[in-house]
Amino acid sequence: MLVNGYIPMPKSMIKVYKENDKLIIYKNDVNLRLHACITTNKGLEEYFDYLAKLIVKETNISYEEAFNMVENKKYDYMLMDTVYTDLALLGVDIISIKLDKKNQAVI
Repeated sequence: MLVNGYIPMPKSMIKVYKENDKLIIYKNDVNLRLHACITTNKGLEEYFDYLAKLIVKETNISYEEAFNMVENKKYDYMLMDTVYTDLALLGVDIISIKLDKKNQAVI
């Protein structure tokens, strides 16, 4: 599959917290097949900014330090920037699916 069955994680699900003095960043869920980095290039910029601000709230480090800690765009291929073209070339029909507040498909 295009992204191994994963779909974008809603921003509201991204969490940063400390557990046993270790910083935990919840940005993907294997069971729900959600990942925060499945987005566009602009979406990654917004994600890094959002995540850095969450880290600042949980730690005593500066925004710049937090941002540098999480910014890894060089490792992320901007898959969603070309997704329409990529799928169209594969002959995939693209439909719109609406999600409810629990991220369940509305049929």
